[in-house]
This record gives sequence, C-alpha cells and structure tokens, in this order.
Amino acid sequence: MRSRPPPNLRSIASSSRPSRHPPVPLRISPLPILSPSTLPTFRDSYFNPTLPCIFPPSHFTSTLPAISQWFIPHPKFPHLRAPNTQFFHKTLGDRINAPLLMEVSLHSEGKFLQNYTPFAKLLEDISFAGPRDRSITTYLAQCPINEIPELMDTLPTPQYIHAGKGDIYNVNLWMGHAALIVTPLHKDPNPNLFVQLAGTKRIRLFEPATGRGIMQRFGGGVKRFRMPDEMMDGKHKGILEKVVWGEDEAEDEAEDGVPGFEATVGPGDGLFIPKGWWHAVRSVGEDGAVASVNWWFR
Repeated sequence: MRSRPPPNLRSIASSSRPSRHPPVPLRISPLPILSPSTLPTFRDSYFNPTLPCIFPPSHFTSTLPAISQWFIPHPKFPHLRAPNTQFFHKTLGDRINAPLLMEVSLHSEGKFLQNYTPFAKLLEDISFAGPRDRSITTYLAQCPINEIPELMDTLPTPQYIHAGKGDIYNVNLWMGHAALIVTPLHKDPNPNLFVQLAGTKRIRLFEPATGRGIMQRFGGGVKRFRMPDEMMDGKHKGILEKVVWGEDEAEDEAEDGVPGFEATVGPGDGLFIPKGWWHAVRSVGEDGAVASVNWWFR
C-alpha cells in the first residue's frame, strides 16, 4: 500500500504548480544515534525498517584513512581544513593533472557549468581561505571513486554495507569549497551510507510521503533529478531551498509543522539515508575545504 502524505501536506500534494511564497512550517527533529554501533543493531533497527540514523560522533575516523591523510589544518586558519597537497602529489603523481568532470561555479550568474578540470585545480581552489574573488570555483560532485583509483585504499568499505546483500552500487566523492556546498532536495536510487571527510555539513531528511508532497507542490513534480544539471541549477531550486531550510529557525519548531529530521556532521561523522528518503545538504560556514564520501549499496 502506498503511504499517504501527512495531513498538513495533502493539500500541498494536490497541486503541482510552484508557489512564490511557500508557507510551510516545519517540525525538525534530530536523527536517532545508532547505539550500540554494531552491524546487527544497524541492520535490525534501521536498515531493514528503512529508517535513518546517525552514527556516534567521529565513528569513522579510525577506519577511514582518508580523513587524516587527505586533509590538514589550514596553515593560516587552523580551525579550517585544507587539502594535504603533499599527500595528493605523492599518491597521484602525474595523474594529479588528469581532467575530471567537475562543476564550475559561475557566482556572478548563480549557476554551475560542467567542465573537465584537472584535479590539481580543485586542490588549488579549496586551499584558499579568507576574502577573494570566487567568481569561478570548481566543485567535484558525485565523482565515482574508481575514476581516481589511487585513492581507493584510503576509503575501505565500512562493515555496515553488509547489512543487506553487500552489493555496492557506487562510491561517490564530493569535494569543494564551503561556499559552494548546496544540494537541493532529492532522493537516491539505493540506500546511502554518508561519511564526512572534512568540513561540516547539515543534512535535512523527509520520509518518502512527506518529500513526495513537497516535490509535487514546490519542485515541479516527483522525479529523480538528473545529476548535476537539474539538481544544481533546476528552476525550482530556489523555492525548494526556502521550503526545506526556511528563513527563520523558529519555523522549524511548529507543533503542526511538516515533520523532518536533521543532522550536522563533521569529520569522521556519518549517517544512513534509506532508499526513498528525500534529503537536502548544505555546508556550515563559507570557508575552507569540505569533502564527503557516500556508498550506495544494497
């Protein structure tokens, strides 16, 4: 049986026309923490029931070498992270100049363009901190890690992938400057284990019926965005941003608001996003390197 949207979203779901001023109060709750952090608990309490959770703080720090090897404190701003260029040059060699398909942000025009850009250029862009001209900046979005095979050993498969069949659909790398990290509301084709490598992100999640109602009313209909063009620059992006994130934190506490969940993740933190759950992502702060990895698995 198909689940129905909550009562306060049924009127929203009845229309597919976008609203210029979407009055959607939210009721945002923190994600539950996996405890104890064992594979059987994860499988029985979250994976099989298709419920999201967050892992204990810094849970993946000791098991993913990428967290300590890829990034170092910024030399001028120690509270920020910068890429460990010495590590990347040593590990990648000449392939550090190999072109990868990236997003090039044109801040003056408020949009992204796809372009093949050397990995070295990305490292240069995310090494900067402080005031500067950011009219053009690169962002590595949803890059399959097998396109940079030299880095795969630093991202061993977490044990939680074996909660299901153990099949990995894809391992994706997300890496860019904090000022660029915004991913509008969408859902994934498979269960998603998401781990933060550097910087900090906020993720908001909505269960399938709720997210479907939001998309039908404000997102131009329910569909899986083609990544990255429609996800990054779709005509409904601005409206969805206001609906999902609101303009005032008080809007997140409405008793009769649309229910959702939120997690804030830093280096070594991770969360589980079940298949079909809608989620949006943004960085915390506007400076420094931000990076994540996710496993789509079954």
